[in-house]
Amino acid sequence: MAMKGDGPMVVGLMWSMAVLCVFFTALRTYTRTVVVKSFGADDIVFIVACLMFIMYTIFLTISASIGFGQNMWEIPEADIPPTVLYSAIGQTFSIFGMAIAKWSLGLFLLRLVCTRMHKVAIWLPLILCFLTSVLCAAFFWFGCTPIEAVWNRAIPGSHCNVLPRVPMYYVYGSTLVFTDFYFALFPWLFIWKLHMKRREKIVILCSMSLGVFAAAFGILRCSQISALTSPNFLKAAVRVILFAAAEQCVTMICIGIPVCRPLYRQYLNRQASHGSSNSNKVDGTHQSVALRSTAGAETRSKGTTWDESTIRESRVPRAGEPAQHMSTSGAGLYADRNRSEGEYFTRERSRSFNTMIDSEQGIIKAAREFDVGSAMT
Repeated sequence: MAMKGDGPMVVGLMWSMAVLCVFFTALRTYTRTVVVKSFGADDIVFIVACLMFIMYTIFLTISASIGFGQNMWEIPEADIPPTVLYSAIGQTFSIFGMAIAKWSLGLFLLRLVCTRMHKVAIWLPLILCFLTSVLCAAFFWFGCTPIEAVWNRAIPGSHCNVLPRVPMYYVYGSTLVFTDFYFALFPWLFIWKLHMKRREKIVILCSMSLGVFAAAFGILRCSQISALTSPNFLKAAVRVILFAAAEQCVTMICIGIPVCRPLYRQYLNRQASHGSSNSNKVDGTHQSVALRSTAGAETRSKGTTWDESTIRESRVPRAGEPAQHMSTSGAGLYADRNRSEGEYFTRERSRSFNTMIDSEQGIIKAAREFDVGSAMT
């Protein structure tokens, strides 16, 4: 059956967003497997979220091919139940897909934090998203009796007041919006404290705060929830469907941009290497990692290059111990053996040992995940 009404628009927009999701999924997968060689659980979850979006799009396409996007009275009565059923299945993939996308961001943030308090602060909204998504799906499918009434209201004796579905939709939507804002602001609490170059911190934090755009689409979707109970559901729900799809798509794009940063840096470094003989080539085994020394000073002396394993074995010296000064140039991390020991303790004496260790670990994690390659100031 040919698509009519808003059906072609819905299908066209959703497949366009699906292509964007697949594109960023491919970029992220390549970055984490080839560039930084750090493919993890958050990447698997991101791929699952992409698959969820594709399934959402497929079922909405099937629904639109029958009658979704048209007024109820324009569709043959026999076509209404399957149209609603396929759209309901698609919305179920959307319910879980959006929550899974938030999980991908949360699991990525867990890679960067060091303290237990920060980890708990990340797990709480993730658990909240999981619980509300399960409840929303349950209220959606079991809010009518019999269950067939979800997609066929013409069944004699059916009614859909078993569970307060609309309030649950608002709770679910509000939870996702809160999570978007939460994860957009949370990185500022720990990344800003790292002894990284200010420009690097601002670039990383702004890219990780793009979730506010996903929250904006979430607010728009919540404003249209009442359409889900409209007698003219197949036409009235078009905006809800599109805003839900846009929210998940923008969420995945916003998650993909900061994670793909090492790929962008690799490309820029390669372009710069053609214009200057002194430019440093990107190396697959020794990534450019920039750390601030414990003294707060930098050098560019020639020495032994440090790779990630060397960094992991390094530690901040205790008070009274001789310290090894560390710094970076474009090529990597070097040990400075020419500085006097008196320069090593100008700033860090006032910090506790645990705070210094946490900061060092945070810099190492940020350097590994974001390919921070410039000197710290």
